[in-house]
This record gives sequence, structure tokens and C-alpha cells, in this order.
Amino acid sequence: MISISYKNIIKLLLITAVIVIFTIPDIILELIVEGIHLIIESIAEMAHLIFEGVESMLDNVIEENFHTEMHETQIVVFYIIMSVLSIPMYFIAKVLPRIYYAMDRRVSSVWNTQKSNLQLTLLGLTLKEKIKYGLILIIGLYIASFFVM
Repeated sequence: MISISYKNIIKLLLITAVIVIFTIPDIILELIVEGIHLIIESIAEMAHLIFEGVESMLDNVIEENFHTEMHETQIVVFYIIMSVLSIPMYFIAKVLPRIYYAMDRRVSSVWNTQKSNLQLTLLGLTLKEKIKYGLILIIGLYIASFFVM
């Protein structure tokens, strides 16, 4: 009687995944990108449907309660929606510059730190090691170009 443990099944699945990724990386990448696109498109469509539902509800409420014509109702609904959306947009506009400058300072400090570390590392290498790492970089970029094209 053959007993396959879960560890063996997981190992087999990982090996299969690695083989698939190395044999058809373009199809895997396309599936991932299309999946992300589908998720974002679905979220945008749901947001649009919710917005249209709220707008239709406001149209009906204003038209029934205030006995207005269609054009007047649309103007009133537009200004209601704009006033409701302007409050969060105001707070976002106040917070966004602070977030941007904080991220800019953080990215600059990380960039400068990594640049200094790389310069110190390169200064400590011999000529033979520099040539070896340069060739590894060039060969790696050459092989990576096959996956891009």
C-alpha cells in the first residue's frame, strides 16, 4: 500500500510550479497581469454601479419631495454629490503633501545609504572580482532580455 504524505504532495506541487514558471514564464506573467486587471476592473465597475444607484435614489427623492423638473433635479443632485465628495477631498489634499514629503525623505535616505554601501563594496574589490561581477551582470541582463522580448 502506497501512502503519499502531504509533504511529498507539497514538494511535488512546488517542483511542478518551478518547471511551469521556467518553461512558460510569459503565459504565467500574462495570467497574473490579467487577474490583477480583472480585480481592478471589477472594483471600478462596482463603484460605478453604487454611484449610479445613489444618484438615481437622490433623483427620485428630490423629484418626489420637491416636485421639480428633470433638469432642476439633476442640478440639485450634482451639487449634493459635489458637496459630499468635497469634504473628504479637502482632507486628502491637506494630508497628501505631508505623506509625499515623508516618503520623499525616506526614499532619498535609503537611496543614499544603498549608494554609499555599493561604493564602499566596489572600492574593496580587486580588479579580478570587479571583472567577474561585471560579466555576471552583463550575462544576467542578456538572459533577462529574452524574457522581456
